[in-house]
Formats: sequence, C-alpha cells, structure tokens
Amino acid sequence: MAVIYFNGRVHTMDSRGSVAEAILEDRGIILATGSNDEILGCARPGTRKVDLYGMTVIPGLTDSHTHFLMFSLGLSRVMLEGVSSLESALQMVGEAVKSAPEGAWVLGGGFNKNAWEGAAFPNRRHLDSVCGDHPVALLSFDCHTMWVNSLALKICGIGMGARAPEGGRIDLDPHGDPTGIIGENAMPLIERCIPKPTGEDIRSAVVSGLKMANGLGLVGVHAMEGADTLGTFQRLEMDGALTLRACLYIPAANLEDAIRLGIRSGFGGRFLRVGGVKLFADGSLNSQTADMLEPYEGTAERGIPSISREELERTVGMAVRAGISAAIHAIGDAANRKVLDVLELYDAQSREAGLRHRVEHAQIIHPDDLHRFARTVRVASVQPVHATSDRYVADRLWGARAAHSYAFKMLGDTGSVLAFGSDAPVETIDPLRGIFAAVARKREDEPGSRPWYHEHRVTVEQAVRAYTMGPAYASYSEDWQGSIEPGKVADFIALSRDIFSCEPEEILSTRVALNIVGGRKVHEA
Repeated sequence: MAVIYFNGRVHTMDSRGSVAEAILEDRGIILATGSNDEILGCARPGTRKVDLYGMTVIPGLTDSHTHFLMFSLGLSRVMLEGVSSLESALQMVGEAVKSAPEGAWVLGGGFNKNAWEGAAFPNRRHLDSVCGDHPVALLSFDCHTMWVNSLALKICGIGMGARAPEGGRIDLDPHGDPTGIIGENAMPLIERCIPKPTGEDIRSAVVSGLKMANGLGLVGVHAMEGADTLGTFQRLEMDGALTLRACLYIPAANLEDAIRLGIRSGFGGRFLRVGGVKLFADGSLNSQTADMLEPYEGTAERGIPSISREELERTVGMAVRAGISAAIHAIGDAANRKVLDVLELYDAQSREAGLRHRVEHAQIIHPDDLHRFARTVRVASVQPVHATSDRYVADRLWGARAAHSYAFKMLGDTGSVLAFGSDAPVETIDPLRGIFAAVARKREDEPGSRPWYHEHRVTVEQAVRAYTMGPAYASYSEDWQGSIEPGKVADFIALSRDIFSCEPEEILSTRVALNIVGGRKVHEA
C-alpha cells in the first residue's frame, strides 16, 4: 500500500540539499518528494496518509562503527560507564555478584580509570574484595584493557612471571605476580576461558539492542564482529525481525576463509551485506597503547603496534587481490602513517577494483600525512563522541599534538568521505549525541565550556550527511540508500525539533518521534 507522509520539513540530503514537505513511498521504496500539494495530489484510493505535524524529517541514521553484539550483551551486564570512582565500581560489581549463580563468571565493561581520582590502574585484589568465588572480567570503556580478579587469572593459567604475546600486555607487580590488568593481544587468554553465551542468549540480546537502536533513530549499523553476529543477523532477517540494515566486517582471522569462498566487498542484500576486512594497527589512547611517532607526554612510551608493517602489507595485499576492502583501526600518528604507507602500495590496484578502504578512528594524524590520507583513504570512519570524551586525556598525553587530533572538518575538507559512528559500546550508540559532539566539540555536562579545537567542528548538515550518505558510500550502497530521493529505500526518521536551526545544546534533548525502515514503522513515540 502506498503511503504519503505530509506536512513535514524534509531534509532530503540529496546533492542539492533540497528540502521538501512530503514523501510518497510504496512497498518500501520512495516514489516522490515535493510540496504537500504535489504529493497529496498523487493519492489514489487506498493510499494511506500520515500527518507529520511540521516535524523535521531526515534520512535514517547509520552508525558506521559498532561492536553490536558486544553492545547488546552489555545491556544485561555490569556496565561501569560514567562511574566516577573505584569504590563505586566495586560496589556495582559486588551487587552483581550477589545475584549471579554459584561460581558463574561476572562480566561487564565500561570502566574508565582516567575518570577516577588518581587515574591509577585498579588491580585484581580490588576485585577479590567483593567477588568471593566468582571469576570476574571487566572491559575498559575503550575495550583495549581487561580488569580481572585472582580467580579469573587462575582459571586462565596466568601466573607468576606470565609473558604477554606479541602486541599484548600483562601487567606484573614488583614480585612478578599479575596485577589483574590484561591488555590488547593478551586479552584472548582470558576470553577463551569465558563460557560462550548460547544462541538464544545472543538472539535475545540482539533483539533488545535493535529496539534501543531504532528508538534512537538508527536504521543501520556497520558491525566489526564475527560469526556470532553474522549468524544472528541472518536468522533475524529470515524471520523478518531484522530492523536495522547491517554491514558486516570480516575479522582478519577469517579473511582467508572468505577469500576461498569468493566473498567480495559489497556482497549481500539490502539488509545484510559484507563491507570488508577489519584489521588493527595499534591500541588506544586511554590505555596508552596507541602507536605514536613521539613518546607520550612525560614518558618514554610510544604505545604498542598491533601488527608489523610486513604483516599489514601482506594482509592488505591479499584482500585487495581478492576484491575486499580494508577497514583498519589506527589511533596514533605512527599507526596512521604505517597504514597510509601500506595503502599507497596498493592504491592503483584498489582504484581499479573500485575498493573503498577505511581508516577506523584516525584519531591523530601528523600534519605531513593529512593530504596523503585524502589521496589514499576513501573513507574516514570516525567517532565524534570520542573527541569530547577524550579531550582531557588527549591534552594530557599528547600535549600540543592534540591540536591535530579528531580533525573531522579537515578530513572532510581535504577529500575523505566522513562516516560517523560510535564504537559502541565504547561510547553511546545515540547518533544525536554524536551529532552534538561533532557540531559543538564540547562535553554534554560542560555546556558553558569553549569548544575543544573549534576549527575541527562541522555543521549540522555535514554531521547528518556523515551519518547518512557517508555510511552508504562506505558500504557500496549509496545508489539505493542514504538520502530521501525517488528510487531509494524508504528509510527516514522524524525528530521532535529542527536540529538544523536550534542551538547545539538543544540537539541533546531532541527525540526521535518516528523511525521508518524500508517503509516499515520500527519505532514511534
């Protein structure tokens, strides 16, 4: 049945920046946009009409970088996001222990030691004091460090003098005992011992995650995960229960399997498709494992490369020859330079194959590399909320170099396509909070503060485009999604406020009144 949505202010995000009043869609495809009179004049017997009551309408938003299964499972785990002290974190863990089955693992994440007084890493004995006979594993909010108790270390066989694998970290005290802080490539030593959630557990969690994401205005996600996420999305799509369009990125460990199967970037349908292969070049800022050209302020440390130049070159080359684009995590300026060096080697082949390589995060780029970035990297997959949540840590650890960090406007101005995301569960999956961070460059709880390096701010229109057309381009689907135009899928949302004309702080209190995915109403408030 055809549906007319009228009496709105429809920002189509087409190449002309057109603003319409009404939309005509039929069976999930947009047939026309225009004035109320034009589109209502297209009504036929049986056409349904929906009054938008003057609300602002934009294309549905896509989060270009999530760990969606981790985010979904985290909805029912111990989440320490926003906790301001070690004592408060331990109290929350202790409460979770009380309700856990005997001997069961207690899992969670979101802790940020940089927000705690003293900013020192916690240790296993802190957890031991509240955990009894339960093994505990908690991810840091950036997902690059794990905090575990003594029982977890014992179960996983990590004892006196333990040595981390290459690119990993196991902190030891002066006596050689593990402190309970495990980082980067050493975290699988813990993860392999944690019982896997059942298929039903995963499905239930993802359904909850879909509902929350739809309510926040998302119509799509790019997921940096593996088989469990892909399998769950497939089953939900078969059941007609997948309410987000998902673009999946293959873990590097599965690249050769994908190549043998003949999978290429862009493979799949309109609800589920393959984007490329996900690789890691370094760690994170908050864990001080981002790979830097010069040491962190006041230290001799430069971070931890997650992959050698030779291995990165080998893997990217293998992917390019198979028609698979690379999505490479790079935080530090040394990591970004290494990624650029490798991608430049395969630039001609990549262009010939139509591949759109992405750098994930691109948090600090040396000024000498900025124009190299635009020439070589098709997509800058960046997360605006990282900039505001990291600003004080960046100033402390990078000093004057922070002026070149989270340079969203500069990346867009020099030619890279911006694709905004959240890195959920590292940051909130709420895209309106991402738009605020990109536009205001300040924290939500500091409305009176000055924008952090204001020259890197973008406009609301640029931010919305980076949540719509940017992700569509990154997933090879800009011809059928990302804007409200005839022939494209009917993915759009109605907002309680005009975010294009309101004060930036008012974006934070804007609500999603309606979310339409493929003509189907997935959320209404």
